[in-house]
Amino acid sequence: MREKHGQYILLYWDGKPEAEYIKGHVTVEEAQVEYARQSGSKQQFTGIVHKYARWAYADEFTCEGCEFQLKVYAVPSRGTFKVTECMF
Repeated sequence: MREKHGQYILLYWDGKPEAEYIKGHVTVEEAQVEYARQSGSKQQFTGIVHKYARWAYADEFTCEGCEFQLKVYAVPSRGTFKVTECMF
C-alpha cells in the first residue's frame, strides 16, 4: 500500500481483473511498461482513465480475507491519491 508514483498496484481479484491500476497519473506508454515489468504480461491496454483512489478497510462481504481494498473515484476528495486505471 506504499506504492510510489508510477508503480503498479498489485490487487487480487476473484476471477478476471476489471482493470489494473498504476499509482499517479501516467501516460499509457508508462503504464504499459510498468505493468509488463511487474506482471510479466505482454497484454496491451485498450485505454486508460485518470482517476483517484483511497485504501479503505474491507468488510467481510466485499473482500473475504482482505484487510484493505482499493476504492476508486472519478473526482478527487479528501484522502484520495491519483491513479491511472488501465483497461484491456
